[in-house]
Amino acid sequence: MGRNRTRTDPDRYLTIRQGNYHYKRRVPVTIAHLDERAPHVRASLKTDDRGLARSKRDLLEAADDALSKASLTLVSGTSTAPSSGSAIRSSWPLASTWRMRSMRSLKASGSSK
Repeated sequence: MGRNRTRTDPDRYLTIRQGNYHYKRRVPVTIAHLDERAPHVRASLKTDDRGLARSKRDLLEAADDALSKASLTLVSGTSTAPSSGSAIRSSWPLASTWRMRSMRSLKASGSSK
């Protein structure tokens, strides 16, 4: 869990604070003005289990990757979406809801073991 993280690093974007894992990721500068969480995305994973933290991180990472890709498409002008960024700002609650549902389903499946 150091700097220079790559896709192959199993603990990318994970930090430990007070015994619990947290997801921490930098928002790309090119889309920071579209993301209210900039300059860093931070979220408690509410677990001290590394395996469960990695699973939760994977869900958050996938959602953030999709949101970043959509934002970059909007910024680059290759999309027909409005250039004001309103499409991204309005989609954020959907991404957040999707992430929360995914986290709940993962928590439910993890607690039944």
